[in-house]
Amino acid sequence: MAEYIIRRGKPDDAWVACYPWPMGYEPKVRAQLTWSEHGLHVAMTAWEQTIVAKEWRMGGMVCQDSCMEFFFQPMPESDARYINIELNPLGVMHIGIGAARQGRTVIMEYPEGMRPEIQIIAGECWTARYTIRTDWLSSLFPGWAPREGMRMRGNFFKCDETIHPHFGCWHPVHTKEPDFHTPDDFGELLLAT
Repeated sequence: MAEYIIRRGKPDDAWVACYPWPMGYEPKVRAQLTWSEHGLHVAMTAWEQTIVAKEWRMGGMVCQDSCMEFFFQPMPESDARYINIELNPLGVMHIGIGAARQGRTVIMEYPEGMRPEIQIIAGECWTARYTIRTDWLSSLFPGWAPREGMRMRGNFFKCDETIHPHFGCWHPVHTKEPDFHTPDDFGELLLAT
């Protein structure tokens, strides 16, 4: 099982380089996470010349647009639920919480302080940055607080179901058809200094 170190300062790179369902389009994607007492700080960049962003509703089907995603289990030893955070180049998010694909609670408003910052360099790449705040996570997962040595599980994804269909991941997914809702395929996430 792969491990990604989430550092308190300078981020390490995690590359979405596994495309288990070949479709002929495999953009280069980098994910970077850091942590502080305030929460988890996420930055993802996709290098692709053409992007699409049509979904404008929070909680909508952003996965059909050019989309970058971070799924993670904050407390995998005691709580099977995971959070999926998906977003398109408009900064529109789909956030779900639950233990499986079915029966997920979808968040219909941006959590406080989590509205993403988007940067688009036309014809080259797009970047999304946002913070998953400690107070929001601890309201969903009582007792959660970032600390050195904490272990979580998760995966980073890239997809698009329109102009250039593709489904990529950081940690390999072992399903016949594209499916990111597979927590058994999540890698290890370790908080360190």
